[in-house]
Amino acid sequence: TATQVTATITSVTIPSVTAASPPVLELSVVDQNGVALTGLQSRNLSFTLAKLIPGNDGDSASWQSYINRTKTPAVFPANAPAIQATSESGGTLVDHQDGTYTYTFMTDITRVTAPLAVAYEPTLTHRVAIQFSGGPVANPVFDWVPASGQTNGIFSHEVVATASCNNCHDPLALHGGASQDTRLCVTCHNPGTTEPNSQQSMDLKVMTHKIHRGRQLPSVVAGGKYQIYGFRDRLHDYSDVNFPQDINNCTSCHAGTGTTTATAAATVTSEGDNWAEVPTMAACGACHD
Repeated sequence: TATQVTATITSVTIPSVTAASPPVLELSVVDQNGVALTGLQSRNLSFTLAKLIPGNDGDSASWQSYINRTKTPAVFPANAPAIQATSESGGTLVDHQDGTYTYTFMTDITRVTAPLAVAYEPTLTHRVAIQFSGGPVANPVFDWVPASGQTNGIFSHEVVATASCNNCHDPLALHGGASQDTRLCVTCHNPGTTEPNSQQSMDLKVMTHKIHRGRQLPSVVAGGKYQIYGFRDRLHDYSDVNFPQDINNCTSCHAGTGTTTATAAATVTSEGDNWAEVPTMAACGACHD
């Protein structure tokens, strides 16, 4: 009967690095009246978990998921399978019957070797995010450094704010409407994630820039298509998308303390100046394809 869900991740711990020790997450959930919500099941929740890799040699920082899968192309089976970041819900969820829950991950992030080897680096910023389904939407996010337990004043690579997206997409609502926070999006849409049918990058900065560029992409102007096969191999064609203003208006989406102007529509974020100060081949090449 809840019309709104407020979910808060209160802690994430890695019990040990010398023995099998999947992360343990503590969660608090209340409804629109602040009343504790009980009865959530693991099918209502999808968990992502990623580390933030600092930029190097001209590249910007990027998130790398510890949870990955191999996706086989069904539409174009001759294409090679691709490794994709994903979420999990198959761990152990304990309902304490007072609006609090404990979730023990199925993935032991200290020992990830397949389908992609991902080293556990406890001194880096880590992020857990949750997607709720089967009811009101909630996307709680928790950033911390496992080595120190620090949660405040840590590097988080906030390039764009959800509030900026919501100036047009009101609200931003993807994956059936259950994904509404860019901080959740980046935990799966990593640089190495590819859609195997179209062989397009699913890196958030690449995909988002290309979608908004749409019919003005040089590859589309030349007669090509910008298409991605999504859930259940459904075709999404963005070749006719038209950004309703000058594509050079970067501050419509991105704004930092160094580039904000009186006409900027975007919400200021810690790395909102990256569009001007940290240009990369991936970001520039998304539009200039």
